[in-house]
Amino acid sequence: MYLCIEGLDGSGKSTLFHKLAHRFIESGYDVAEVCPTKKSRPSSLLERLFARHTFLQRSSMYRAILYAVRSHQAAMDADWSSEVVLGDRSIVTSYVTRWRRWFNCPRLTVGFVDVLERTIPAPDVVLYLQLPAEVLQARLTQRDRPTDIDETAARSEQMRAAYHEIMTDGQIKRLRHTKWIALGLDGDDDPDAVLEKAWAAIMKNTDLLKVS
Repeated sequence: MYLCIEGLDGSGKSTLFHKLAHRFIESGYDVAEVCPTKKSRPSSLLERLFARHTFLQRSSMYRAILYAVRSHQAAMDADWSSEVVLGDRSIVTSYVTRWRRWFNCPRLTVGFVDVLERTIPAPDVVLYLQLPAEVLQARLTQRDRPTDIDETAARSEQMRAAYHEIMTDGQIKRLRHTKWIALGLDGDDDPDAVLEKAWAAIMKNTDLLKVS
């Protein structure tokens, strides 16, 4: 099963990802990890240029190409034969960040993403973390780094709407077999409490059973 964690920046995806990976291993599952938006080859020319130049960091086209390369590399490196393949983000993120960007047309977004990112599979299950906008913005302002172009309040709301539309309307053929688990959180839970809620939701809504 390919299970991915999705959500807006500040929702706690990476923290939950590491805790879930540990929980799956503790429970006896064979687990592989895949992070299609994370850089896997920091020394590559694309990555070095991106890290060095602010104008490239703010270029939607350059980011699309860079993330396509990352996605392809992640797909090549992952062990897809594992019982559980756990993802920190997925192809869904690429659809969300470019949703309705051109002429307000979802089909253009889907076509663009599908051409660039052909290698990475669609997830079997998406665990979507939902938190209030004010909680997310408060967390982002506490981070000791510059705000990314997709972390502004306006972009956050656009992407929230994109997640909702993609999850509920079923417009993307590539995701037609993907199951969504929406996990509503209020921001008051500590990471261990979020883990327990996520674990319960996964066990309730998938065919996975604890083996120990």
